[in-house]
Amino acid sequence: MSTHDKDCTRPIFMAVLNQAIELGKTYRWVVNELLFEVRAITLGENRHAAVANTLKQSSSIDDDELDLYIERLNRFSLKNALLTKSLGVCCLSD
Repeated sequence: MSTHDKDCTRPIFMAVLNQAIELGKTYRWVVNELLFEVRAITLGENRHAAVANTLKQSSSIDDDELDLYIERLNRFSLKNALLTKSLGVCCLSD
């Protein structure tokens, strides 16, 4: 999977990587979250719908699922956008 747009890919990658560093996440987490972000874009969903759908499709919602939900919602917060200098990138808008 790919976004086929380097102007779109770079801010996604940087936001996921910055969040992983800030939260002490693993390489596997980074890969999973990059796949989630690309899937949301390629399926034409806005991010909030993709995040909500992932939670709705879970067979059992536990603390880890809720943590991931919040992490995904916060990924492109103002703080993270400033870290990646990516405000206003069209593919990240909801």
